[in-house]
Amino acid sequence: MSKTCTKCTKELPLSCFTVRRASPDGLSYICRQCGLAANKHRYATSASSREKSKQRAKEWASRNSSKRKQIVRRSGIKNADKRRKRMKEYNARRMRENPEHVRLLLRISAVRRKARLAKCPGTITAEQTMLIVSLADGVCVYCGEASQKITVDHFDPIVSGGSIGWENLVPCCQTCNSSKCDSECADWLAERHGIAGLARAVAFIKKRADAFEERFGLLPEFPDDTEWMREEHGIEIRETMANDPAGW
Repeated sequence: MSKTCTKCTKELPLSCFTVRRASPDGLSYICRQCGLAANKHRYATSASSREKSKQRAKEWASRNSSKRKQIVRRSGIKNADKRRKRMKEYNARRMRENPEHVRLLLRISAVRRKARLAKCPGTITAEQTMLIVSLADGVCVYCGEASQKITVDHFDPIVSGGSIGWENLVPCCQTCNSSKCDSECADWLAERHGIAGLARAVAFIKKRADAFEERFGLLPEFPDDTEWMREEHGIEIRETMANDPAGW
């Protein structure tokens, strides 16, 4: 048996039509393909239709959670190669368009994983990390030298229980980051860069706190080392240091 679609006017088998109980024959007036095309057009051109479609999908998924999981699992297996190809192309495009941002996100992910394993406190977002990097203006906080590649260092090392939060992050060059490694920052700074390095770090910590309070309304959850550093080494916070190339 067959039926004629009122949309494309083709005579098709009954299996090509969806169920419509209100119809005399119990089938839709238009075929599946025409119905699918109409739904896609309606979804693309009507905001209300999109919202209704999303809401119906959510309601169906909540009523049929086990069936939904099976569909997702089958789709994942069926389209695994396509998904890997899309992700590979997407990541390559992101790396071409904004390589530094991609590297930053990868570093953040690595830090979060390391912090989870070490059970360290604090949280950090990509936006917060990017703000910290921008505050350096391309200059290493530790040595005061300009650098093409600014990394983010944890002032108090994670292995020593330091937070991964924004209040423990300092932008520095790769050389200083690698040299400091897991050393206590205040002691390493005093030995490697002297009073000038300590003063730059103290000034940046204050600059960072002011920026986060203004941008995000955040105050440090963990105490910083500025008081101890000033007391131990006899220095004061200075917004601008005389004869210092960093110009904090």
